[in-house]
Amino acid sequence: MENRENTCEQCDYYLQVQPGSGECRRYAPQPNRTIYASRAEATGGYKTDVHWPKVYDSNWCGEFK
Repeated sequence: MENRENTCEQCDYYLQVQPGSGECRRYAPQPNRTIYASRAEATGGYKTDVHWPKVYDSNWCGEFK
């Protein structure tokens, strides 16, 4: 059974970015899928963005603290 008090909003690892959602700071940021950026968009190389996982206030996981 889900414990509604152990949501991301109540977690020490949660950082609210906007109302209703934020980022999980439990682990280091994770890279997104690598994509090729054409010369018109960048320098004609591969691009990898790195972000913390995006979560909603009401989400929960097994690593709540």
